[in-house]
Amino acid sequence: MSSSDHSKDENLSPPRKKTKPSNQEEDVDFDYLIAHSNASDLLKADKGVFKEWIIENQDKFGKIVASEKNPEMMNVLVDAADLYLLDWLFVADENEKSIDDEEEYEIDYSTNRLIDKRTTLCMACELGNGEMVKLLLSKGVKIDLGTTTPLFVACEKGDLEIVELLLSESKKFDISKGRLEESVGEDHAEFESCFSGVTPLFIACLNGFVDIVKLLLSKQEIEINLGYITPLYGACMNGHEEIVKLLLENSKIKVNKGKHTYSGYWDGYGYTKVNNEKPITIAESKKFDNIVALLKQVKITNDSDEENDENEEEEENEE
Repeated sequence: MSSSDHSKDENLSPPRKKTKPSNQEEDVDFDYLIAHSNASDLLKADKGVFKEWIIENQDKFGKIVASEKNPEMMNVLVDAADLYLLDWLFVADENEKSIDDEEEYEIDYSTNRLIDKRTTLCMACELGNGEMVKLLLSKGVKIDLGTTTPLFVACEKGDLEIVELLLSESKKFDISKGRLEESVGEDHAEFESCFSGVTPLFIACLNGFVDIVKLLLSKQEIEINLGYITPLYGACMNGHEEIVKLLLENSKIKVNKGKHTYSGYWDGYGYTKVNNEKPITIAESKKFDNIVALLKQVKITNDSDEENDENEEEEENEE
């Protein structure tokens, strides 16, 4: 065949999908089938070939699954991936690059900050895709995996329905794990030893989502004082008086714990100095007088216990 005949044949061929004899493996354009919600052809495709395509396109596939709303396509896509692939951690910020794809906590040493890694479930929560959240939970995906957890994202968005879905599985995961976002040192042990993040309860308090705060506080296992910025500080910072009242009604509240910053140097066990800005300080600076009055009432009864806690923290740092 001459070169001119060959070029003519190429021009006559279909632009996308190539067909082969039935006894040969079909060359499937998975991008095309998924983009056109062609569930029937995806089901006909070789499962092994489809799995290979998923592995080669893990980040893209996770985001496709998270956004899919067609019921038939949802099931086809989720069934095509095993739990390992559904729990795959992909980088949320396209400007960040991951070196170790399987590492949950990975540091970008150019900025000394954690790379924000999220799961397919987390992305589904961010997109408000409740039906996909239900489906993924039914498959047994991990719920608190990643530097930003699905519950944190749902609380940040104020999506009560998805928060309820996630909390229906609360016995299976840590409901106080939220977002790890503070800068960390070069030694990975420093990150593991020092909690430098904020909780789902904090972000719900900060954003004033009263119903979500009530729901979280109804869980016995909730950590009400956890985080480098506590939920009470977040509520005081934005003047959410009703939420401040809800938090102060909880017997576990530590009214003087607020925003923690670390200074000094890392000695292998902790920072040599921890600074704490109290919730009442931020409320006073913003002139939220009603909140200041509420905090002063509780402060009288809680001071002695919290002073003991603070003394213990200082002793630990000195050691």
